[in-house]
Amino acid sequence: MTNPHSIFAATAPAAARWFTPFPNSPGEGRALVCLPHAGGGASEFGDWQSHAQSLTVLAVRLPGREARIAEAAFETIDDLVDAFLPAFVPVAQRGCVLFGHSMGALVAYEVARRLQVEGLPAPLGLVVSGCVAPHVLLPERVHEFSDEKLVQWLIDINGVEPEVLEYPKLLELMLPTVRADMRLVDDYRYREGVRLDIPLRALCGENDLGTPIEHARGWGELTTGTFDLDVFPGDHFFFREHIPRIMSTIENWTR
Repeated sequence: MTNPHSIFAATAPAAARWFTPFPNSPGEGRALVCLPHAGGGASEFGDWQSHAQSLTVLAVRLPGREARIAEAAFETIDDLVDAFLPAFVPVAQRGCVLFGHSMGALVAYEVARRLQVEGLPAPLGLVVSGCVAPHVLLPERVHEFSDEKLVQWLIDINGVEPEVLEYPKLLELMLPTVRADMRLVDDYRYREGVRLDIPLRALCGENDLGTPIEHARGWGELTTGTFDLDVFPGDHFFFREHIPRIMSTIENWTR
């Protein structure tokens, strides 16, 4: 019998489309809602629940990958937010923290912003990872790169597993999603407006050349709530090596 207080019950059937729960998930109480990087999927967060003490980890399924591979990717972050909000609001009502890495950080920020503008329940906090503050973001037009240049860009940021490079067909399937996601980032433009009024935390890798620490610190200018910055050893995908520390930090931060 479904627990009527479960996050999944509260958002069904939208939950089945947008959220991926993981084994040993309590399925109730406060949630950590995770938005992936460009080209990334919900599976990126598959190990996070095993390191959680109090939060239910919900990874967001985006179109164009994994179980939603047949769906067209969104063309703008605004379109993505419009489609995602109906599924997300019931989770926010029960209490949640929003986490986004790289592209996912921009999406998470715009979700939080939209909730505030529309007077909807706000998340308990926003965690942005591996992303320059949006008001200082300088698009690189990565989505316009040739396939060869795009692959090299992924290699340079440690964004593709070495074994994937040995399978051209896999790369062929992967590149359109990466390109579509990077178009969201490249076309994104920060709009002046009311600052968030929730706690905000920025995470970055000390060797992430695309996210200088001073530009990650700029997130603090976008909220009237508390702001914290955590710097981790590693590159753009530093979080993969620090899941226990990140989970502990988030849970202690929002307790």
